[in-house]
Amino acid sequence: MPILIGIGGGSGAGKTVLAQEIQRQISPSYCVILPLESYYRNWDDLPEFNGWKNFDHPDAFDQDTLIYHLRALSMNATIQQPVYENHRRIGYRTFSPAYLTCVVGLHILNLAEFRAVLNLNIYVNTPDPIRYKRRLQRARQEWGLSTEQARLQYEQMVYPMYKQWVEPSQKYADVIVSGITPVAETARHILKRLQKCDAKIPHLQIKHNIGGKSYPENIN
Repeated sequence: MPILIGIGGGSGAGKTVLAQEIQRQISPSYCVILPLESYYRNWDDLPEFNGWKNFDHPDAFDQDTLIYHLRALSMNATIQQPVYENHRRIGYRTFSPAYLTCVVGLHILNLAEFRAVLNLNIYVNTPDPIRYKRRLQRARQEWGLSTEQARLQYEQMVYPMYKQWVEPSQKYADVIVSGITPVAETARHILKRLQKCDAKIPHLQIKHNIGGKSYPENIN
């Protein structure tokens, strides 16, 4: 059966980068990534906080559909993943489970229904100044906010939500990893942990790039 791992942590912690590195080390054929951001509610249905549309509150997400999809993936069933663009759901795409599925998002560790489906819960703990810098860069480059807008959004909405919801969720993590440790090292640690936790998990293969070529190595 497929293995599902949840990767949580604050905005800018490095959650997606970790998932991508896990995928790289195994190969995309055996690992897929499901972002929580696919399950945002439409703009008009989002909660508000301090005058901002609150993308960082658990109620910003369609939790019912996500838990339904997580349960389906855990049973090796294909789902119709929502496609979210310009602050609204515009359609669906077929998402097939792989040997390992990384479910990535702010609140993936918050709800017991999510954690019950996941085989391993990971929290990426990254210092506030680093997350702040990464968040501002993303807000400017991807969302078109000015530096001042990005700063205000972080101070008035992102950080308060982090303190209220995201940071406390680390108590539910099976593994807490540092967001400043080299990501390749962290990914390898997670993969070894997965194998040790379940004797039924077959030997994974990790690809190491040496001289531009990929060489598999068993995780033992």
